[in-house]
Amino acid sequence: MSVPKIPKPSITTVEIDGQTFIIRRMLPEVGSFITTRILLAAADQVGQAAKEGTLFSAFTAFLRGLDFESFKFVQHSCLSVVDRMEQLPGIAAPTAMPIMNQDGSWTAPDVAADLQLVLSLTTQSLMFNVADFFAQSGSPSAPNANRSPQTS
Repeated sequence: MSVPKIPKPSITTVEIDGQTFIIRRMLPEVGSFITTRILLAAADQVGQAAKEGTLFSAFTAFLRGLDFESFKFVQHSCLSVVDRMEQLPGIAAPTAMPIMNQDGSWTAPDVAADLQLVLSLTTQSLMFNVADFFAQSGSPSAPNANRSPQTS
């Protein structure tokens, strides 16, 4: 008798510096392409990191090793699936607003101006979208720092 497969969540929520961000799944072809790039560029490092539970560091190292055009593609792919919860005038509940348009332009200039936040969101989106391919069990760990995101 086979065990039914539990579906992967389609979104995750991260809190960074008091802001709430929603990360959605990438299109499968984009996630597959990025996963293949990771395998080609850093398979040994990511595989070892998965065993040690330090995928956040491995993905950050992968991003640092990319040429500019590849990095732009990965970063755009990661950030185009991120929304920030915002309180809009006249609306009682917070609303999910994209931080980046599909064409790569920013809709949230304050996010674009915060390099550390952009890199953290890029890495968190990458982890959410491709980490389960590398992790054998459990969820990957995020760094333990003041600005580290808290996933809920």
